[in-house]
Amino acid sequence: MAQISTVDAGYLERRIQHVEEATTQLADIANQISYSLQNLNGAISTVDSRLLALAEDFKKMMAKQEKDAAFQQAQTELVTVRQEINQRFGKYDKVRDTMLGVLQATDIAIVKSSTIANVSEEIMIQTPDYWLAPCLVAVAAWIGNNRDLAERAIAEAVKRDEEKTALTMALICRRNNRVETCYEWLSIYFSHQDSADFTEATFTYLNAYVNGVFGPDERHICDDYVSRWISEIQKSNSNLVQEQTEEWKKYCETFITDMSDSYPELKRNVREFNSINNSLGRIDSVNRIVGRFKHITESDIDYNSLKREIDDNLITLVQRFDYREMSLRDRETKWALVKEYGGNIEKAEAEIARRKKAREEHILNLVQTSSDIVRSNSNDISKKKTAITFIGDYINKGYNEYVKETKTLFPEQVTVCLDDWQSTTVDGSNTPEMMKDYERNMNEKRAAELSAYRQKQEKMFMYGAIACGALGLIMLFVQAFLGVVLLAGGGFLAYKWYTGKKSHETAVAEINTRYDQAIQNGKRDIAATMTELEKARQNVEAFNNAPAKDIIA
Repeated sequence: MAQISTVDAGYLERRIQHVEEATTQLADIANQISYSLQNLNGAISTVDSRLLALAEDFKKMMAKQEKDAAFQQAQTELVTVRQEINQRFGKYDKVRDTMLGVLQATDIAIVKSSTIANVSEEIMIQTPDYWLAPCLVAVAAWIGNNRDLAERAIAEAVKRDEEKTALTMALICRRNNRVETCYEWLSIYFSHQDSADFTEATFTYLNAYVNGVFGPDERHICDDYVSRWISEIQKSNSNLVQEQTEEWKKYCETFITDMSDSYPELKRNVREFNSINNSLGRIDSVNRIVGRFKHITESDIDYNSLKREIDDNLITLVQRFDYREMSLRDRETKWALVKEYGGNIEKAEAEIARRKKAREEHILNLVQTSSDIVRSNSNDISKKKTAITFIGDYINKGYNEYVKETKTLFPEQVTVCLDDWQSTTVDGSNTPEMMKDYERNMNEKRAAELSAYRQKQEKMFMYGAIACGALGLIMLFVQAFLGVVLLAGGGFLAYKWYTGKKSHETAVAEINTRYDQAIQNGKRDIAATMTELEKARQNVEAFNNAPAKDIIA
């Protein structure tokens, strides 16, 4: 049995050895597989990165191709749309250019009236539906003193576009000092204007009218339109007066200043300083508000600049595209922007949207337009003066509400605070009492601090010395050594108590000095604070007693 066991054991050992070798081989294979997997993962990551880069490059390539294609399309579309514009409306450009030429020629008088008449009549035949063509004929007939032709041409122009014809003729009459005729045309133009859709250009003409650039309106042909527009706006908005009053009150609030530097003691020592600061800041703002409007109403107007602006508007009006052209002109603008932006259609469309929004934001009612002009940082005094003539009542109402509100803001009573002491006063007349109360408060704090200090210093050493001495005497009869130690400790504490009297007196003196100085400083702060309070109250009283008056006469 022993021999069999020995054989079996050897056999088992060899089998175990074989298993271990196989396990080792499997481990090596597993390591190789793991290593291969790691390499494979790395390769996959590399492939992923390359694929991502390739995808990004592909996207960029596609985007570039799209832009290139859009750019090419823009070039093609521009050629197409401009050809269509030229075919359908090319003669309109000729009318516009000729009208500008005629206006310049009449200014310098170097072209014969017959030449102008021939050119204008030829153009009239070529553009049978464009409103500016009969205007051109009318001007040519006017220059040639052909009254009958001028009247017939103007009648045709009015039939085609009364508003633009009226404005064009009004501006031309102004250039030629035909005042009465100018106002007749201007009144027709104003009759077409909507108070709720008031453009910046319309305000420019209104500004020129109010400031007499068109000459004296002796018959007051145009006066009623302004009153009508304001009335229309008020009827469409029953809260207009209230809204405008609140708007101008808020405008006045933008002038409020921080008065902290002028009243440092009040800021440091008075609890209600925020209310005081607001009140004084508003009072300080009034002179600057008045000065702002006084500068506008009393400044001189540059009439030559106004006349140039009106003439520039005439040129702009003559050059303006007709409504029939606009769809093609919009297409031209779009593709021109696409080309300018290198084929970026989104950027071009965003720019078109921005321009459209800007145009819409400039269309306001007369009151809003006037308000924006007055509040703007522009140096155009004439427009500001004109705007004030329309909304002066609203400005005065808002300003007077601002002043009325300001008169109620200064606190009737203030709280003076120094450290943890505080007291109240109305006008500072109780300053001596406040100083006495502050001194009393500080002396109470001094007494409390001195008492606490004495108790702490004296009791600690004195009671310690007594206790050690008593225990030492007792312990002498029980354990002599310990009794001697306790007696020695008691003596040491007694010595510290005795010698501590000197340092105690020094500490007490320091406490007294500190409180004496605090009382002196506190009284000085109270006095300085009351001086500033008196100054503030005088300013408030002077402001409240000043007669109320409008800032717009």
